[in-house]
Amino acid sequence: MNSRQGNGNRNRTSRDDHRPRQRPLQPRVQVEVSALGGQGDGVARQTDGRVLFVHGGVPGDRLWVQPTGAVRGVEHANIVEIIEASPFRVEPACPVAHRCGGCSWQHVSLQLQRKTKQELAARTLGLPIERVPMDERVLPGEHRRRVRLHMRRNGNRLEVGFMARQSNDIAATPYCPVLHPALEKLRLAAAEVLQPYVEQGELYATYGVQGVVASLHARCLPRATLPSAAKLEAALEIAGMRVASTGSQTQSGLAEVDLEEWASPETIACDAEGFCQATADGNRAILQAVSAALGEPNGLPLADEFFAGSGNFTRLLLRHAARVRTVEQDEAACTRLRLALEDHGDRLQVLCGDAADLAQPGSALWLLDPGRPGAKELVQQAADCGVTTVIYVSCALDTLARDKKILESQGFSVTSAQAIDAFPHTPHVELVVRLDR
Repeated sequence: MNSRQGNGNRNRTSRDDHRPRQRPLQPRVQVEVSALGGQGDGVARQTDGRVLFVHGGVPGDRLWVQPTGAVRGVEHANIVEIIEASPFRVEPACPVAHRCGGCSWQHVSLQLQRKTKQELAARTLGLPIERVPMDERVLPGEHRRRVRLHMRRNGNRLEVGFMARQSNDIAATPYCPVLHPALEKLRLAAAEVLQPYVEQGELYATYGVQGVVASLHARCLPRATLPSAAKLEAALEIAGMRVASTGSQTQSGLAEVDLEEWASPETIACDAEGFCQATADGNRAILQAVSAALGEPNGLPLADEFFAGSGNFTRLLLRHAARVRTVEQDEAACTRLRLALEDHGDRLQVLCGDAADLAQPGSALWLLDPGRPGAKELVQQAADCGVTTVIYVSCALDTLARDKKILESQGFSVTSAQAIDAFPHTPHVELVVRLDR
């Protein structure tokens, strides 16, 4: 997923967009699951050949399922009975794994998860699977260091957690196995501390070297007033607290924390609502893959980095080029980047704005890490700008495949690729691809 620290509000879609269209209940059917789909469901075929996406299905399962309706023309179903379980089916660590809208593959063995991600990546790139090695260093539990928690009332109780699948309710759980322990402690404490005040809201949090920083957006109960940010910071035992409610904002303690994979003095900071890779180990693996794609330092006069965030890859580029231009749309991230790398003086130029608008000739190498929409308008300009090497980092396989075709039409071809399993228990996979012209 992109490495743009400082960007927390990208590409959110309504949960209603993905709800199966309701219709009269159909008879249950017996199916065998043959594959895992790109959105996490098991894939099966009905007797008439139609594809059926089975929530919670694992390749090798033989099941009785209940069709529930269609999403974008594809039928979906829920499991009624497991006739014969797949050898790749495992017991989820999370007590609400099949209800929560978060980790959709907790019931699938890590072996099959990674094999499936390899195959998805290979199909996207059009390369043999063996050319897409899968990094396995990311721990499958207690790994997530940033979170967006939802808050909803259930009767007189405030629930804090993740949204249930295809629902506006919280998937209430006594324990979330994928959150870093400091964030899990915050989740449980927030339900108690905010209980007298909050009707509905969201709590963002990021864990770093100095601890946890959080940002609360809340609608209060009638006649209730939130405590100050300082009091909430103390009650929740965190390093910093920002509160936004009824048009006002207050801040106490730290506004951001340093990410642990960057040792001082080369630090990268992130606030509660900013973007950073979900795991430190995942980001370390991504950094190593980007470093390998760059190769040995070769004294480039100039390199360009787009969607640079707070500088996750900028330090690597500065080892390869005499000068680096970075482009990022988020002003807070640009400010962090300038402050973090001010020692490099005029070797670094930080531009704040749209990547496609700020592309210019002069650099032979582009490094880009776009969000899910990809970088269509930018990569269309690569050849005209004189670029001979593009290193593309992405977790969005569909837009990466589209942009790869655009680059290939300009004479580029893939010369190296690596896939990183930075998001255990989900269908997401991070790709680092080098294309040369």
